Amino acid sequence: MDQANGNTINYKKENSFLMPLQNKLIYKTENEKYINISNIKVDIIDKDKDYSYLNTSHSFDDLNLKLEKLEIENSIDLVKQDAKNVKKKKDVEKLENPEETSIKFENTVFTEQIFKTLKTTGYIDTVNRFFLDVNNTIYLEGKVNKVTNFRIAAANGWSRYFKSKFYMTWYIKNNYDEYLDSVFVQSFSDDFLFYKQGLSVTEEIELKRLAYADAVDNCYLELLKKPIFLNYTKIEKEFKNPETVLTLSQPKSSINNKKEAPKASVIVKTKNGHGSGFSITHDGYILTNYHVISDRYPGDYSEITVITNDGEKHIAKVIRVNKYQDLALLKIERNFEKVFEVSEIKSFENHQDVFTIGAPKSIELGQSISYGIISNERKSNNNYLLQLSMSVNPGNSGGPLLDENGKLHGIIVSKAVGVNTEGIGFAIPSYKIQEYLNISFN
Repeated sequence: MDQANGNTINYKKENSFLMPLQNKLIYKTENEKYINISNIKVDIIDKDKDYSYLNTSHSFDDLNLKLEKLEIENSIDLVKQDAKNVKKKKDVEKLENPEETSIKFENTVFTEQIFKTLKTTGYIDTVNRFFLDVNNTIYLEGKVNKVTNFRIAAANGWSRYFKSKFYMTWYIKNNYDEYLDSVFVQSFSDDFLFYKQGLSVTEEIELKRLAYADAVDNCYLELLKKPIFLNYTKIEKEFKNPETVLTLSQPKSSINNKKEAPKASVIVKTKNGHGSGFSITHDGYILTNYHVISDRYPGDYSEITVITNDGEKHIAKVIRVNKYQDLALLKIERNFEKVFEVSEIKSFENHQDVFTIGAPKSIELGQSISYGIISNERKSNNNYLLQLSMSVNPGNSGGPLLDENGKLHGIIVSKAVGVNTEGIGFAIPSYKIQEYLNISFN
């Protein structure tokens, strides 16, 4: 019985109401990475074709199949209409005024529903939010390419419900914001019932919001079924560098006190920003962070410029990298009088005074020195990190961590961001650098 108007409905003699969920939740396993949603945007190029409303009636058979057939019929009609538009030169008008025919939104609210799903299924780490790296977290950026809205009349012909279908492209990225791959999916929302044929503007907006958020959530659940995506979610157990050992020249004149540190310190600049670095050989080998030089795609680096203490600019070549530990070894054609010695011996102590030198925030602030202490050494996700009580800014990334005597203890890698976290930074311990980059000195 339809309780809205008291009329009976002539249902099929036999009908199963134990309908399976369209997309069952998939829970994270211990061998999978966490998932962060960086952005979900709407990018519909032609709203006349790719944002539509279709009306139909309820079906006791496969409703989704019926809706897909309705879409195909509508697409055929649009093709015929396009042929007429060419004759009327309407397509030329669209090219001249694309903003009138497209729908574009950045950073939509659709991430809220997915966040709840990620949290429920364990794909968001709610405990350890500081140590997200390339091997324990993967990032998703979603783009909605097409939306079909369905207004479906119930069997009684009076009440209606609403359903939407989303076509999405998911872009898979790592924590360096590099694009790894893309996967196309499509999925219906669940059914959203409304009894009134004439909704207010506010009611219709809320109805769409619920249906659209549900459709995006279902598109995410569809993504979890794709083998190409699952390959990127696997945690790698071994971090070994596969390259052969690179032998560098042993320094003859190392930094002996913090006043000499600027002689071996550099600024590393790309089109995306800048960071810091430092020389470890007299013939121009430079250490910095991988995230300082990373670009849109893995291995596809933009031009890297190294600026020395005296203002000289040199184009750098990438010699080798270790993404797991966020390290990069660069080479420039330049001789350094003083360099930092990279030792395999752990020589720091907790609560020891340390310094870093680099270009915080702006290149104009290059060779700025910050002071702090080593709080502790931590191991997270097979990575060793020194926790620092020190003012660290993004431009400090890749800079040396040294003591009063100029001895190198680490390479600045990041700062903690969030409420009540100011003054907390991290560094890669220098005694691990030779192992991480598979280098030696002779």
